[in-house]
Amino acid sequence: MAGRDLGSRRCQDVLDAVRLTSALPNEDYPAFILATLLLLAEALETGASREDVSLYWQTFRGHYRVAAATERAAIAQAIRRIGILEGGDVTLPETAADRATARATDLKPLLSPKGKRRLAPLAPSDPMVHADLLVDAFQFEEAAADAQAIWQQDGALLSRTAPPEILAGFRHLYEIRDSWAPDGAEMIPLLDTPPGVSWPN
Repeated sequence: MAGRDLGSRRCQDVLDAVRLTSALPNEDYPAFILATLLLLAEALETGASREDVSLYWQTFRGHYRVAAATERAAIAQAIRRIGILEGGDVTLPETAADRATARATDLKPLLSPKGKRRLAPLAPSDPMVHADLLVDAFQFEEAAADAQAIWQQDGALLSRTAPPEILAGFRHLYEIRDSWAPDGAEMIPLLDTPPGVSWPN
C-alpha cells in the first residue's frame, strides 16, 4: 500500500477497508493486527493520517497487548516513533514492556552467564565480549551509550555474526530508549525467539 497513489478510487476503497478492519478487533483478530500494521507503516512512510495514530493505543491497547510479542512491539514502536516525528508530548505507549519484544529479565540470564562463566578472556572479535556491557546498558546511561557506539561502528558485522541473545540485547536497547537509534547504523533485525526466551504475549 505504501508508496502507491492513494488518490484513485480503488486505492481509496482498499484504504477505507483497512481502516475499518483496524477498528474491529473482535471480528477477525489477525486481520485487525495486520490492518493496524499496514496503517502504521503508511503513516511512517508518507505521513498520512498521523493525527489519528495517538488514538490507536488509547483505544485498542488491551487488544495489542495480547498480540504476538513481535507484533505488539512493532505496533508500540510505530506509535511511539510517530509521536516523536510529530514533535508532540510522547507519552504512549507508556511502558517499556509494551515497546520491547523481550523483557530484560528474560535476556539477562542469557547474557550474564556468557560474560561471567569463562575460563579465559574472549577475543575482542568475539561478539560475546559485549554480553556484560549489554546487561549494564539495560539500566545505566553510560553503558547504553557505549553499546550504541559499538552498534554504530560494528552493527553490520554483528548482525551477521552475533549470537541471537546478543542481537536481542542490542534490539532491547533500541526498543526501550527513544534516542538509541544511531543515524546510518545497521538496522537491528527483528528476531525469532533466542534459545531460553519465551516472548511475552
